Amino acid sequence: MSPASGDAARRGDEGLASTTVALVMPLVLLLLTVIVQYGLYYNAQQRAAAAADRAISVSRWADATEEEGEAAGMAFLKGAKLAGATVDVNKTPDEVTATVTGTSEELIPFEWAVSVTASAPVERFIPEPERERGSPPNG
Repeated sequence: MSPASGDAARRGDEGLASTTVALVMPLVLLLLTVIVQYGLYYNAQQRAAAAADRAISVSRWADATEEEGEAAGMAFLKGAKLAGATVDVNKTPDEVTATVTGTSEELIPFEWAVSVTASAPVERFIPEPERERGSPPNG
């Protein structure tokens, strides 16, 4: 192979690296954007779950109200990246349910709605049966 033919072969590869970068970099940036968007959505989902848990833990006491649970959930969400967040607590005599809804931050233009529902039994005091006088505590 003569030096002239080697130069001709190299001339055909000129600009190949630039073309490869121009084709691959948008895909790499798109993949990176999708990963970051998933992280934002996952974070919002976890914050909503924690707020629902906080709302339940406050409102599951027998004398607590739904409004106290909702206020506790909203206080927990203060500063969270969850737009339009709402906390809804429903309490029955046996169970309390909290639903937190909102929208995650977005890098990719799409509505990333978050909705988490949690429930737990209402705590209640059940007195121990009265014992006869003089009987041992474990008897």
